[in-house]
Amino acid sequence: MHILQVCPRVPYPPHDGGAMAMYETARGLAEAGHRVTVLAINTPKHHQPADALAHLGPRVRLVTADVDTRLRPLAALRNLLFSQEPYNVARFISAALADKLVELVAAEPVDVVQFEGTFVAPYRAQLVLALEKLEIVRPLLVLRAHNIEHTIWQMLAVRASNPLKKRYLQSMAHRLARLEGELLPRFDAIAAITEQDATRLRALGCRAPIAFIPASYNLGRLPAAATPPQPRTLFVIGSLNWLPNLEGLAWFLREVWPQAHAELPELALHIAGSHPPADLTSRPPGQDNIFVHGFVASAPAFMQQYELMLVPLLSGGGMRVKVVEGLALGKAVLSTTLGAEGIAARDGENILLRDGAAAWLQALRDYYHGRLPLADLGQAAARTAHAEYDTRQVTQRLLGLYETLLAPPVPQPYPMRLLVLLSRFPHPLDKGDKLRAYYQLRYLAGQGHDICLLALSDEAVGPAALAAVRPLCRGGLHVHHLRRPAQALGLARALATAGRPLQVGYFYSPAAQQLVNGLLVSFRPDHVYCQLIRMAEYLRGYAGPKTLDYMDVFSAGMARRQAAAPAWQRPVLALEAHRLAAYEAAVLSWFDHATIISDQDRQLVQHPRRDQIHVVPNGIALDVFQPQPHAAKCYDLVFCGNMGYHPNVDAACWLAEEILPLVQAQHPQARLLVAGTTPAPRVQALARRPGVAVSGWLPDIRQAYAEARVFVAPMRVGTGLQNKLLEALAMQLPCVTTPLANNALGGTPGQHLLVAEGAPALAAAIGQLLADEAAAAELARRGRTFVRATYDWATTTAQLEHLFEQPAPRLP
Repeated sequence: MHILQVCPRVPYPPHDGGAMAMYETARGLAEAGHRVTVLAINTPKHHQPADALAHLGPRVRLVTADVDTRLRPLAALRNLLFSQEPYNVARFISAALADKLVELVAAEPVDVVQFEGTFVAPYRAQLVLALEKLEIVRPLLVLRAHNIEHTIWQMLAVRASNPLKKRYLQSMAHRLARLEGELLPRFDAIAAITEQDATRLRALGCRAPIAFIPASYNLGRLPAAATPPQPRTLFVIGSLNWLPNLEGLAWFLREVWPQAHAELPELALHIAGSHPPADLTSRPPGQDNIFVHGFVASAPAFMQQYELMLVPLLSGGGMRVKVVEGLALGKAVLSTTLGAEGIAARDGENILLRDGAAAWLQALRDYYHGRLPLADLGQAAARTAHAEYDTRQVTQRLLGLYETLLAPPVPQPYPMRLLVLLSRFPHPLDKGDKLRAYYQLRYLAGQGHDICLLALSDEAVGPAALAAVRPLCRGGLHVHHLRRPAQALGLARALATAGRPLQVGYFYSPAAQQLVNGLLVSFRPDHVYCQLIRMAEYLRGYAGPKTLDYMDVFSAGMARRQAAAPAWQRPVLALEAHRLAAYEAAVLSWFDHATIISDQDRQLVQHPRRDQIHVVPNGIALDVFQPQPHAAKCYDLVFCGNMGYHPNVDAACWLAEEILPLVQAQHPQARLLVAGTTPAPRVQALARRPGVAVSGWLPDIRQAYAEARVFVAPMRVGTGLQNKLLEALAMQLPCVTTPLANNALGGTPGQHLLVAEGAPALAAAIGQLLADEAAAAELARRGRTFVRATYDWATTTAQLEHLFEQPAPRLP
């Protein structure tokens, strides 16, 4: 193939994350045997000679156009006053580069033009227009989305304290959002650098194929450490003229370091990065044990001198390539959750994830006093980098995207005969797995597929539920009732069987196995779809095409539950968490395909090939969950869900017992509704607290949303995408949640919902919405727009349908 790579700068030398990502793309494609023409803006800041990439060999050619991208105050002011275009993109637009782009595509065959990010995305329209005039068939036009730029500016604006700066940041965010919303959906395909960015792109209206392809790293160029790192040393490295880096570093120096330095006097902080601002360079060396190195010629050599890498990022999107570099070097890394976005990060296993000054300070105390397993973290980090981010592997994923798009379409047999196995009957829609199954069945049936459903049930299935599901199952509807004695026997067998989780034993029935075996013979399915690992045992010996929907990672939820459980429960929960983790990894090899609800959950599966699990998020029935602006508001806050489910019980109790009193200190009349089926005794007891109502099951959960002013989902444990958040957002209710829940949702904090951690911060966010109805209404409007664009059931289930139509080798 011949790939034309359009870059906003010459990607050499690869010192910063953006240059490294573009450079490794060119190098990887060339080493894989393909021709690469790099067309780059040659900026004054990063100006390079014409032979800058000659060392990559004859397959790589560099073509440049000189463009003056320097910031000019008068030009910026003129842009602000008389233009609607974002100035930071306008600086990169040049007729000279546009002419060279058209010239290169017209001169010789090009298979793919890859545009490296938003700053060069406007050139796509100019190329298409010129090729139409020349009557030249245009090549495949792909966007490599390094960041979703407007989200960075939105996050910066939320935290800006200076009113003028805040106004300017909001203006730039608005302009960038409009530009990205107009340009990015027009590409033939998008290679997103993180799953979170893929979600943001869908929210922008991008319907073209969006593939998650992370940034890569040249693991072959890692130098060996000359000497052991200096003890009790921290380091930060990154471009120091990038606003998110400056914001995060300023926060750390202001909110964390003074107390850390006072308590831990031998702790030293080393800061490296190009273009450090004057407030850093003017510091006397060693003042408060802070050492500013500025630009360093070798980032790996700098990193290897010190022990703990810090990533105090508060804003931004995309993926931090420097974090990958740190992982590859075997460094222990302390990061915010946002700083590790897009990284295969597992807290406590290959990285430390902490949010908030108090949590960071405690992590530094643990490090200083030798309570952190640095060696184990570093070894796991290096294994992760080698398994996930080697340039050769990532290049193959990029080439796979190209080849799929360039290949002629292959007609598929249609409709299919689908056998679906569920652990619960998918109606009424009072639990997350039932809701997911029902809407997937509805879509697949609507596409003309013949569905045969086998659902287990440990309770009676009423006529209304049967009537709701039967029309979707032209191939047959079968319900197998689980009896208590058989379930007890299954639990006993699981307990006695090494490696079998208890819940797998609970849902396994020899009689149900005979029914499954009979349907496999009589129905002769083209594909079998199995929801949840608890049903995987029924297909262990079946060799036909089959897909497993993990939905959530049960082991992670069980481990979090164990940490908060009474002492007498912990041994059983620990055993179950251990068995679930091993079983989740084992069953992956039994299936042709596997799906999961979010990338956050995917990274928790303890299997080296977990990235081959496809993320298929939940959807929302927008025709059902609609705004009800005229409903009477009886409550200020509402939290909904299955109130017998431990993560929801924990969240409801935390909300009523700790968060609500803080809200009531500012809003004394504030009232909370806790709504949802089967409330546990702890939840029922909340009704005795001032201002708290517990409804239990409601025939129409929309009533609970409609009667409240703010929806709160203070999730501290659990995994997966919270359907309750989707429902609240769809009903245009302003929402407040925690990073744990939003990481799966992929909403932009401050734009689609408010995200906070800790009772005081959550109470402050709730109070902000209660005090400003106009701001709350605007947040709610943007939230509904987000879920409408991102979480439509037809869009998400179409991804599942595509897997059924595309047989793949069994995962190893």
